[in-house]
Amino acid sequence: MARYEAKAAELGLSVRTICRWVAEVGEDGEAGLAPPIRIDTVLSRCDQRWVEVAIEVMVEHGDEATPMGKTVLSQTQARIVARYGEGVVEIPGRSKAYKALEELEKKHPTFRQSTKRNRDVADRPKGAYDKLRPTRPGEYVLMDTTRLDVFALDPMTLKWVNCELTVAMDWYTRCIVGLRLTPVSTKAVDAAMVLYQCYRPPRVLPNWRRRTAAPNRPPTAPRARIPAPLPRQLPAHQGNRTRCRRLARQCPQAGPRVRHPHAQERPAAT
Repeated sequence: MARYEAKAAELGLSVRTICRWVAEVGEDGEAGLAPPIRIDTVLSRCDQRWVEVAIEVMVEHGDEATPMGKTVLSQTQARIVARYGEGVVEIPGRSKAYKALEELEKKHPTFRQSTKRNRDVADRPKGAYDKLRPTRPGEYVLMDTTRLDVFALDPMTLKWVNCELTVAMDWYTRCIVGLRLTPVSTKAVDAAMVLYQCYRPPRVLPNWRRRTAAPNRPPTAPRARIPAPLPRQLPAHQGNRTRCRRLARQCPQAGPRVRHPHAQERPAAT
């Protein structure tokens, strides 16, 4: 104890502080001397019951038009009075309440972003995204469309138009099983034609190599080699081309099932 008193006098602290430091070092080592990290936000200074009710009101506005902060605060106060009674829960002041809404906006977008984006954020799954990993050829066929730096001459109007490329790729083998170059913009029929190529590859041209022809084909009508079996699932891009009724009707007839990975899972990085 004499050593504790001497060290306390040297540092200008109390003996009780030195004893507490020694106990923390004995329990957690040198890390016990580190001061605790305290993240003090405006939400920690508000009643947690008020914060919970404010989150409820903000989430309810996810499917509606963008509300005003004043409307959310008035609805929150009315719901707190109806649920807990008058004067039971401390209502933060006007400035403090608006700062609390700014903090809640980071987790529950309601006021600043567009309504469509806020709805997409609200509809996200609560859990972490899962990754799709193919285990055999033909299990997944990825399809996407991109605009190219390529222009074509329209023979009818004699004007240069932009082109888009729609590609279907077997995920396991990384082989292109279908592609289509479309002028101006890609439509649903173009996505269906790319899927058709997966089942019915194009004819082999005279200038192609022999190994590009699929085996067991009649020599009179050779077809291009299919690098993978028939597709079973189609993780498609989030576009109107893959969400259309035409492709939705043709896929069950042909075999694959259209799967939109944004709703539940996403493909692993390739």
